Amino acid sequence: MHTILRRLAASAVLLLLACAAHGQAAYTGAQETFTVSTSGAACVYGNNSSNSGCFQHNNSVNELNYTVAYDLIGSPSITSIILQGCMSVGNICDTLNTYTTSANTLIHGGGYTYDYWVMTPTWSSCGTPPCSVKFEWRGSSNSSPGGGNATQASQVQGTAASGSASSGNPIEVAGVNAGNAITIATDGSGNVGVNVQTLPIVSVIAGASNLGAATVTASSQSSLTTAVAVKASFGNLYGFSVTNGAASVCYLQFINAASGPTLGTASTYSFAVPASGSLTVIGNIGLSHYSTGISVGMSTAYNGSAACGTAATAVIFYD
Repeated sequence: MHTILRRLAASAVLLLLACAAHGQAAYTGAQETFTVSTSGAACVYGNNSSNSGCFQHNNSVNELNYTVAYDLIGSPSITSIILQGCMSVGNICDTLNTYTTSANTLIHGGGYTYDYWVMTPTWSSCGTPPCSVKFEWRGSSNSSPGGGNATQASQVQGTAASGSASSGNPIEVAGVNAGNAITIATDGSGNVGVNVQTLPIVSVIAGASNLGAATVTASSQSSLTTAVAVKASFGNLYGFSVTNGAASVCYLQFINAASGPTLGTASTYSFAVPASGSLTVIGNIGLSHYSTGISVGMSTAYNGSAACGTAATAVIFYD
């Protein structure tokens, strides 16, 4: 009986050890804790055993991203905590972060790999001596941001700083042929825009068109500027084709009116037409419904009240 109990106890211990090992294996990265107790001491880069004034974490598992905790002990009045990423050849370093607040914090970073990272704290006074800064490092070789997973979509990040002007900072989207990369410029808020003044023709086809059906009517407008009525009763818009006669962008404006339409009044929406260019939008279902009537006109602004100075030609498809 005693032999059986000893064997069961040994099996339980082995099972607990296996579970603990499995839990540790779930984290694939580097972990390290180090306390610096000397303020502003010179750092011997590349040799952490010789340092008392800085913490050096060596990159042993191809770390790319990191989170490091700054735990301030003894209420030091922080002058700065400088985080650097360094290469062994020449011990050349980049300054990645300079922290100047006397409070515990987390610092996150990544995107570049180094041979080692160095954290050097400096404080001017100590509230409750002795003071020190405890660093807790967590590093990972995961490629985020960039590589998505089952729960988080991948990201594409540009080189422009958040909120900065987009000039000179485009995002390149490479296609199958690397020699034909597409450059998409964004504004300061990260929005993608298209300069319609340089876009000659835009064509949007929504499936196989059945515009030849008897219920659809085509209204031809050979000299369109101010608003004109296309249909004097309720109906549906199926599409249009318009050519801008002006040397600047004008807007094909749709108005819910049966007669006497006015630009900018009861307008539903407008389409920007490139300078001296064309725009075609055709669908096999109604694009929009007009409860009163269908009217159109060319304006100088989206749903604006001023007519475009040069006439356009247009064909409107409706029922």
